[in-house]
Amino acid sequence: MPNKLPNKLIGYLFIAIAAFLWGSFSVVAKVFFNEAYFDPLQITQLRVFSSGLALFLIILVVNREALKIGIKTFGTYLLLGFTILHVQLALYVAISLTDVSIASFLQYLAPAMIFAYAVIFHREPVRLKEIFILSLAIAGMLFLIASSIQNNLSMLGVIAGLWTAVALSIYTLYSKRVVEKHNPWIALAYGLLSISLLSFLFSPPSPEMFDGFPYKIPLFP
Repeated sequence: MPNKLPNKLIGYLFIAIAAFLWGSFSVVAKVFFNEAYFDPLQITQLRVFSSGLALFLIILVVNREALKIGIKTFGTYLLLGFTILHVQLALYVAISLTDVSIASFLQYLAPAMIFAYAVIFHREPVRLKEIFILSLAIAGMLFLIASSIQNNLSMLGVIAGLWTAVALSIYTLYSKRVVEKHNPWIALAYGLLSISLLSFLFSPPSPEMFDGFPYKIPLFP
């Protein structure tokens, strides 16, 4: 019998795949925004809904018994979906106002925020290495803000990027709690699908949003 991959290695593999897909779609989203095909809310709704629906249907076929949950559990999953939608919407707003590199850099200030949260609220020990890394992150943010002022970049975009970091911090902390007690696939399926449907009530999508959409888009002209 072949040896199974260690769980830690599988985790790193999923992280690499997620990073590639996340970064790739950010580039595609910027093309959409530049050409005014979609706005950040529309593309967030489409992405969250399609992901949730696909995952829900897969689980329905593979293990429909797992979809039986209680009301309290559903509330937990709905909140998880909200944190995911919050992250994606914040990121796409930042991308639409600046560019992918700046939005991504600001988004990944989230680990520094999580570290600060752990130190303040959970009394985590502080080591010199962590202080050094945190200082570099803060310095990079300050240089970026200074550059944005000099190069007439959108300060609103920088603020949106920082908002993304806060949103990602909230999602990371909350999702950690969820997966410790629940099946992550079921949580994602219910969370993504329910929050996207709820968002449709507040901002219903219109078929007209696809009227001017070209189905052959050159990503690299």
